[in-house]
Amino acid sequence: MLPFFPSLRPAVANSLWFAVDECCDEDAEVNAMENENSEWINRIQQVGSDLVPIGKHVNEHNDNMDSEDEDANDESDDSDNSDEDDEDMEEVNATRANGRIGMEPGYQNEDDEIQVNDTL
Repeated sequence: MLPFFPSLRPAVANSLWFAVDECCDEDAEVNAMENENSEWINRIQQVGSDLVPIGKHVNEHNDNMDSEDEDANDESDDSDNSDEDDEDMEEVNATRANGRIGMEPGYQNEDDEIQVNDTL
C-alpha cells in the first residue's frame, strides 16, 4: 500500500558524515581561519605594489611618490582660503537675493490670453 503522506520521522544520520562524539577546539579553528584570512589579505595588498603604471618609467614613478606628499601639504595650506571663499559666496548670494523683490513675470501679451467668451 502506498502512503498518502510522507513519513514524519527524522532520517537517520549517517555516522560517516555526522560525528557527534568527536571533540574539537572551536577557538583553535577560528584562530586558524582568521590567520589564514589575514595572510590572504596581505598577499592581495602586495600583489601589484611593485608594478609601474603604463607610460611611466621606474625613476619617474618613485619621484612622483615624493611629489604627491608635497602636493598634499600644499593642499592643506589652501584649505584655509576655502573658508574665505565660502564667506565671499555667501555675501554674493545675499546681495543677489536683496536685489530681487519677486519673480519677474515672463512674456505676457494681452491679445494671447483666452477669454471666457472666445471659442476655440
